[in-house]
Amino acid sequence: MILNNFKIVLLVVFIGLQYGSAQISPGTLYKGHAGLEGISNCTKCHDLARKVSNEKCLGCHIEVADRLNANKGYHSSIDVKGKDCYSCHSDHHGANFEIVHFDKKSFNHSTTGYDLTGEHQKIDCKECHTKQFISKTDIRKKEFTFLGLIDKCNNCHEDAHQNTLSKDCKACHNTVHFKPAVSFDHKTTSFALKGKHQTVDCKECHKSYEMAEMKNKIFTIEKFGQCNTCHEDVHRRKFGSECATCHNEQSFQSIGKINLFNHNVTEFTLKGRHRRLECSACHKSGVFSLQVAFQEFKNKDFQLCTTCHEDIHENKFGQNCIECHSEESFKINKIMEGKFDHDLTNFKLEGLHTSVDCKACHKEKLTDALAYSQCIYCHKTDKHEVFVSEVNSPIDCKECHHVNGFKETSFSIESHQKTAFPLEGSHLAVACLECHLKDSKLRFKNLEKDCISCHKDIHKNLLPDKYYPQQECKNCHTTVVWSDVAFDHNLTNWPLEGKHMTLNCNKCHGDKAVNLMKDSQNQKNIQFTLGSNECYSCHKDVHQGQFASKGVTDCSKCHAFGDWSAVKFHHENAAFSLEGAHKKVACDQCHKTFSINTVSCVKYKLESFKCIDCHL
Repeated sequence: MILNNFKIVLLVVFIGLQYGSAQISPGTLYKGHAGLEGISNCTKCHDLARKVSNEKCLGCHIEVADRLNANKGYHSSIDVKGKDCYSCHSDHHGANFEIVHFDKKSFNHSTTGYDLTGEHQKIDCKECHTKQFISKTDIRKKEFTFLGLIDKCNNCHEDAHQNTLSKDCKACHNTVHFKPAVSFDHKTTSFALKGKHQTVDCKECHKSYEMAEMKNKIFTIEKFGQCNTCHEDVHRRKFGSECATCHNEQSFQSIGKINLFNHNVTEFTLKGRHRRLECSACHKSGVFSLQVAFQEFKNKDFQLCTTCHEDIHENKFGQNCIECHSEESFKINKIMEGKFDHDLTNFKLEGLHTSVDCKACHKEKLTDALAYSQCIYCHKTDKHEVFVSEVNSPIDCKECHHVNGFKETSFSIESHQKTAFPLEGSHLAVACLECHLKDSKLRFKNLEKDCISCHKDIHKNLLPDKYYPQQECKNCHTTVVWSDVAFDHNLTNWPLEGKHMTLNCNKCHGDKAVNLMKDSQNQKNIQFTLGSNECYSCHKDVHQGQFASKGVTDCSKCHAFGDWSAVKFHHENAAFSLEGAHKKVACDQCHKTFSINTVSCVKYKLESFKCIDCHL
């Protein structure tokens, strides 16, 4: 009977919920629980006829359940553990109800299992409790939560050491100040600081370096067992890597057992008299100068004797002193005759010099200074005399000759092009002696460079100075072909026109009666100043004076320079103008050929123009 009545009550409640939910729900759920609205979802949080179930809360909020099961976090603290969830997080108070509510200023953070100390006590909650520091994706999706943080320093702080040290930041740092690392003790490392190392600034060993666009410090040093890992080996590893053999950490100046030092470990083994010398004889800096102790020969070639000893030969015999001397004595103890390499001196023997007796040059001591820079110091005969060996400007023989003999010359055309008279055109084919042999002597200096010094002036007294200033042939000629003339005839009173432009100069200016040069060269005396520029001066008057006026025939009235046709003649300008049928009559019908002084010519000047003279 009771069970049936309970079923009836449930049915009534269910019907009532369907048609009057506002009457049953105590209020709107928090917006985070909005998905649980509706009568059909009540049992997801509530047990029938019972209060809200903690098990059902933790069934949804599994991140809190995990912390409780691990006995970690605020919900596992003595202040919270054992309480009902709804006692702190009640619902049905509206969508914007602050379901997680507590006084942040008075909240005891130690109850979470993470004590706030130092600078952490001054930070606002939201600076740490933010999504960017939550590692789990499902928790990070929440609109806001205090869960999900890890109590590791690098969860919130960037690792300034870029994983070069352990993750235990508290081993060196505290929350009050990141710098200095007050908790760090160098004795806990593999390299305990001793002596001068204790006063060295950290950054001298732990250098800065760039990584991930940040400037970081290297604190993990891989190699620290050898001194030369940090210190420059001023001995360049000649004495090995065990610096402690001579030095200690108190001072580099502290050097012991120096008299027992094995010099053979260096690159200079002591021999002969060197073995009996005091160290200070060579290492003058002594042992108490930290920067330069025993460094006198750094960057020096100490295998050369002249590094320490004066070269009394002034390098005449080279630097290989042991060819004549030894470490026991400077006295010459090796036979040199016939074996001395003269190439070691500043004067290498070549050609005929190799067969010359030493005494021919070294007349007294072998070490006496000799003048050898100029050939004339030994070879006094100068076949060129003052023309080459001039005072204040001597020319050395080697510029033209070599040591294999004086007969041949090495002075080339390329060399001649660098002189004051470069060879051009036909001059390239001229033998040297043609120009340089003067008065049975060879001349190479101060030779005349004008043309008439070598070539006879065939125009002398014939060509006016106006066209021939200073007798300079290059005004008209070139060195390639003498017959090629580049004279500008327009400069004269007779500019060339028509056929005159194609004529050879000799046609007008030649004089066949005089031959100044060899016949094979066909060079004629040239008459440049002509007596007249009238046509009859060169051309015969084929009209036999018919058109002469006062003894002079002006050919240009009828003819031009292009050809002999009378292109300028017009019959209208003559004494008998052609009219009518006369225009069609051929010229030779009126102008007949006749003889004057046994010379045939055309009669152009008619005595009479009467009709009867031609028409019968």
